[in-house]
Amino acid sequence: AAPYFGDEYYDTAVEAADAWIAVERYGPYIRQQKAIALWELGRTDEVIELLEETVTMDPNYVDPIALLADAYYQKKLYKKAEPLYLQVLAQRPDDEQSRRSLAVVHAANGDLEDALANYRILAERLPEDESIADAIRSIEASMALSEGTDEK
Repeated sequence: AAPYFGDEYYDTAVEAADAWIAVERYGPYIRQQKAIALWELGRTDEVIELLEETVTMDPNYVDPIALLADAYYQKKLYKKAEPLYLQVLAQRPDDEQSRRSLAVVHAANGDLEDALANYRILAERLPEDESIADAIRSIEASMALSEGTDEK
């Protein structure tokens, strides 16, 4: 899907954020806005670099934590994404995107029971979502297969 605004808009947003940051060194909110613009431009490595600093400025400001988790997720840095998704969900337990991403991260890290638990929470909230039901069936099949292999 194409971004709502063109690249020029996001380039201008990055420039404006840089100007603001030059004036106000402490500014997690403006850094979050810059990170969103960089994200839209596909500059994930810069998003990560910026947000790794930003999340230390205000550890209770969950938006940059969620975006950093998503950036790690996109780069398949699942071990780094996992604790951040847990932090996001501690503050926003109804955040379905973070919960879904955490379930994928758990599965990728081999934590099938935790993945299954998160998918089941999602299934309760979104019973019509077949992709969640498919993920549950897939994980249960993997766990059953693993149990059968362990018994041999």
